[in-house]
Amino acid sequence: MRQLRSRPARSGLIVAGIAIAVAFFVLFGSMSAGLSEFIEEELDKERPVNLYLVSGSPTPFGTDDVFLISVIGLQSQGTTGVPHHTTTRAQLGVSSTASDRPLWLWGIDDGPNGTFFTPPYDPSAPLEWGRHLATPGDFTDHDNLTCVLGYRAYEDRYPQATEGSVISVGPDDSVDPWWMPSASDYPLEGKTQVTALPRGPYDARVVGVLAPGLGNELDHGIFVPIKPLLVRMDQWRMDGGMGVLTIFYPQVVLTIEDGTRVDVRDLEADLAAALPGITGTDDAWNAEVFQSAYGSASRALEGWLLVVTAVMVVMLVAGVSDTTLVAVTDRRREIATLRAVGIGRRRVSRLVLLEVMVLASIGLAIGLGAGTGVSLLFGHLHETTGGSGVFLAPISLQAWILVGAAALALGSAALAAAYPARTAAGRSPTEALRYE
Repeated sequence: MRQLRSRPARSGLIVAGIAIAVAFFVLFGSMSAGLSEFIEEELDKERPVNLYLVSGSPTPFGTDDVFLISVIGLQSQGTTGVPHHTTTRAQLGVSSTASDRPLWLWGIDDGPNGTFFTPPYDPSAPLEWGRHLATPGDFTDHDNLTCVLGYRAYEDRYPQATEGSVISVGPDDSVDPWWMPSASDYPLEGKTQVTALPRGPYDARVVGVLAPGLGNELDHGIFVPIKPLLVRMDQWRMDGGMGVLTIFYPQVVLTIEDGTRVDVRDLEADLAAALPGITGTDDAWNAEVFQSAYGSASRALEGWLLVVTAVMVVMLVAGVSDTTLVAVTDRRREIATLRAVGIGRRRVSRLVLLEVMVLASIGLAIGLGAGTGVSLLFGHLHETTGGSGVFLAPISLQAWILVGAAALALGSAALAAAYPARTAAGRSPTEALRYE
């Protein structure tokens, strides 16, 4: 220890080199482990998939169509074991708001146990005040239309609304027919029928307002139960007084609770074969695209970890060996004296090795502290920046990283000390004293 303190510059260089190498190893290792862990979690995660089906005919889906879609969904569920839910919705453009984004009147369907499977409405979305559309009366009372307002719809169009107040909802004259982007999309024989349908406005009782910042669809939406809305739009009626209920749904959404275990393309092909002329899109999560995007980043990090480790080992061995060899050469007289009083070669060699290992241990402790601190900082920046730029990878400090860092520091130090220790032990006392 006296020798180490007497040469602070050389000792400091060895400690700094090992600390830097360890810190870099911990940082790159934790990023690589974090990204690999993230990829595995994403691949194993259950992901709901929605199939949005639109009728290509001048009229929306009828009751029989909805039933057929449900049957196909149940058949697919039977072969995969993954639950499917067929829901319906209407989407009616209302107008633009003060924020220059359009408002949409959504007709939503209820699901089992008071849940909804139809986007974009989520009954777990936080409320600013009031309640969600969740009671049975909301969906079965055709005489009273209840609604929940998105925050932007509330702020920009209905700022005076309170819980229980009645507002007028519906499109203005500039809005195209409700279930197609434009009336020009219809064949001539269907255009008059479609454009003549009543589209509002309708009186609705406000029961709640969603909290702000939930996304454009929720913020700019007005949400009402679909069946009372369809009654007002003359899309739910009895045919010819025969007691037969006919419902026309603008859109049907087939929701799959875990789309990662269902062949969505095959299911879409079955639906298209059963209902010719329908069009649709899905929001299926593509595992191959995900693996291609993040797998390349993971492989790049693993490659950099190997490169950094190899470079650090070479630099450490060369630097520590050279510095230790210089120190051994400067201590020729001291080593000769030890040899002259009977200290053996092995003990001299162990003395040099011990000095280097002490410095390596100090550098290891500093490097682990610095590397852990920087890794945690990168992890925090990853979360706050959304994983952009150099902070793409999440951080995972695992045991193998700390073990690997210790092996890197102590193994490189031992390898670097081998030649200087052998050189010191190999000098005879007479040769060293004569040279001095």
